[in-house]
Amino acid sequence: MLPPRKTKGFILVYKPDRLMDAYEASELARKNITFLRQIRIAMSCLDPRNYRGISRDPLEPWSSIDEELLKKGTSTLVDLGRERSARKIFLEINGEDREEWDYYINGWDYNKSLIIDLDTAKKLYDALDNPEDYEIIEISREIYGSDYDVLGFDIGYWRSGEFSLICDSVLMPRWHPPDLRDLPELAERMLCLNQHVLFSTTEEAEEFREYYNSKP
Repeated sequence: MLPPRKTKGFILVYKPDRLMDAYEASELARKNITFLRQIRIAMSCLDPRNYRGISRDPLEPWSSIDEELLKKGTSTLVDLGRERSARKIFLEINGEDREEWDYYINGWDYNKSLIIDLDTAKKLYDALDNPEDYEIIEISREIYGSDYDVLGFDIGYWRSGEFSLICDSVLMPRWHPPDLRDLPELAERMLCLNQHVLFSTTEEAEEFREYYNSKP
């Protein structure tokens, strides 16, 4: 029997400046600098360094408490050197065999980065080596009321790094970049984004999802 799906919680994410610095220094961005420059020109109404959505490399628990397993998997495990202390505490909190799963369209998968309560998020934040690089945000996908200021609405999914249509389309293209012929129309669609480069309403987000799905 699968446990209840999680619809709300907190994540520790890179601040926008730190995120964009890392992306622009990446091999992917350097190899596609001309293409990226064309997107930046077309999307001049947006400042990528204001993006406060979900696709910001959230902190995940350390891969395992089994040091031998870590040694064997060094070549395949991701980013073992990043925020080691906080990630080990995160793993201790969750347990080695965490059974919290996250529903998505093709089945069940669990979101390693989701932190259920704010006190735990603050504890992990305090354990960071570079807390100035991070911020805590609350995320929700069904119940949109919050006790905190609402940054806006992103659209995508919150597993495997928190994929965002906004981010992947016009800010940090990685998987599904736009066709250059669509840039003028896409830029027009982006004019409704708020100061955090997010949609202000669920209706705007859903409308963009329909537009996105109409493209090859």
